[in-house]
Amino acid sequence: MKKEGFDHPQLAGSVRMQALAFAKKHKTGSRFRLSDWYFGVTNDPPRRLREHCKSRDIEHFKCWYTRTAHDAALLEKSFHLMGGKPYSRGNVRHDSAYFYIFLPKMQGERPAPTALDGFF
Repeated sequence: MKKEGFDHPQLAGSVRMQALAFAKKHKTGSRFRLSDWYFGVTNDPPRRLREHCKSRDIEHFKCWYTRTAHDAALLEKSFHLMGGKPYSRGNVRHDSAYFYIFLPKMQGERPAPTALDGFF
């Protein structure tokens, strides 16, 4: 049976606000676009960053410890629902209690904004 809600709602709320602030601080161009960012979970942030760097240049990367894999997965899902890019396809390990965001370096033009860009 799937659990509803966060295990640690205050921490999850704080991480959500910090992630949005980080993404806004490092916005690309003149507008903040959540759709430029990728969101994921991991049990090993340094390893995960190295893996992402193998396939692309990373401009900004930040990670937060959420205490539980459940909370990390819910944070990831909430950012995907707000228009962020998913990177993984549900391969959440039981010990993946870190939530991360990253912005890849873009070559050429940025994609067209989505309906939620600039809303947050």
